[in-house]
Amino acid sequence: MKIIKEGKIPTTTIRFYCGNCGCVFECEKGECTYCGDQRNSDYYTAKCPTCRKRVYTDVMTMKKDRITFVVHTMSDYDLSQAQENILTSLSGIPGVFNMPHCIDIPGIEILFRCGDPETCLGGLRPDYYVSNSISGLEFLRQSAEKCDGKRLKDIDELCNKVIELVKEK
Repeated sequence: MKIIKEGKIPTTTIRFYCGNCGCVFECEKGECTYCGDQRNSDYYTAKCPTCRKRVYTDVMTMKKDRITFVVHTMSDYDLSQAQENILTSLSGIPGVFNMPHCIDIPGIEILFRCGDPETCLGGLRPDYYVSNSISGLEFLRQSAEKCDGKRLKDIDELCNKVIELVKEK
């Protein structure tokens, strides 16, 4: 057998962040619960060892080799408009794959979340984020601090950043 490219042994550890008490903890996959979710994204859930509140980590954000953008709105209409506008702006980029609540580009993912930040944004670690609500901005700011993420002022700035990153690759 000849190895062409050395692979990486997948991690079995899941990292969680509790938005309630600020605890950051890791557990093995067998110590938490995997939940499939076609609407948003699959996720893992566990109880915080400090305050015992249920916390979540989105499976998509566990892929560390990707740059993650998060778009949060308070209404489904605003969310679908944002996704449509981004797709239009990125139409000239090869390899753009549109899925419900996610646009996938090689090395980049744009996740779309709608509703109460406590329930739809838990566990996300955005490299870049935008929201049309104060509570969403605050929740994402706290999450982004864990990975040096940055706030973008609007969808246009998000599109420009994605195009810039695609050109760099």
